[in-house]
Amino acid sequence: MSDNNPSLPDLLYSLEQELSRLNLWSDLPPDRQAMASTQPFCHDTMPLASWLQWVFIPQIRQLISSDSSLPGSCSIAPIAEIYYPNHRSLVAILESIDACFNAQDTT
Repeated sequence: MSDNNPSLPDLLYSLEQELSRLNLWSDLPPDRQAMASTQPFCHDTMPLASWLQWVFIPQIRQLISSDSSLPGSCSIAPIAEIYYPNHRSLVAILESIDACFNAQDTT
């Protein structure tokens, strides 16, 4: 990524802020059963915004803080376009996050 592009931690922060601005941020975590889903995005047990808040953001932050390898690709924006067709700003942030991950393969 060039220096003009936001870093992954900055994008995660932007994602948090946008979820909050759209009233998609929750103070209550999903129950254990919902968190135990094995489906992509836990789509069978929680809304996408909950998965982003309680699964995706914490897991990526943990990988960053432990200096672990990040996944080689990411494709969240397409599902967000389906879930939230009227929230272009949210989708744009997720497109940037996807691009950040996917750029790793070319470097």
